[in-house]
Amino acid sequence: MAVAREPVRVDEIAAALITDDHWMPRDKEHECSLPAMNVLHELLRSWGWLEQRHYNRFVAREAVPLDVLSESERLALQVIQANGGIATAGQINDTLAAKLHVGVEGVSGMLNSSPIFLRFEQALYGVVGQRVSETALAVARQERRWRRSPQAPTVPAGGQPDPDVEGAIGEKDDF
Repeated sequence: MAVAREPVRVDEIAAALITDDHWMPRDKEHECSLPAMNVLHELLRSWGWLEQRHYNRFVAREAVPLDVLSESERLALQVIQANGGIATAGQINDTLAAKLHVGVEGVSGMLNSSPIFLRFEQALYGVVGQRVSETALAVARQERRWRRSPQAPTVPAGGQPDPDVEGAIGEKDDF
């Protein structure tokens, strides 16, 4: 809810809870279960910091500070917002590799386990509760095609450029 600009459906909130590794531990000793949708709906209605919009959509009453996100989530969010609400995994990887020295595996894990990110299609990510224009989607798809083309320079796993490749600037979106 910290990043949502539009009301979020109950099923989207449930999906975010299920993929949140901090809320739902992935070990057998501490298994959690998600309540039925009608129970989750009533639970969300009871939380004073949420406002119900329509029957099954909720939005935060006041802006939630972004410091509830990890540093890598905040940087990925900046990349996505700078690209019209959608970015390739390679664009996100380039930024996190340069600023936090995070490798491809770390970026992939963060994108796939964080409840704020939404995978539109292979290697294209947005943010839950934020709209994406058709133009931004088309630009992101073109960026992904360019990064996959044979002439696109690449960065090996770990985000460190290959010194033997002049102008190595990107990472192929193979995860």
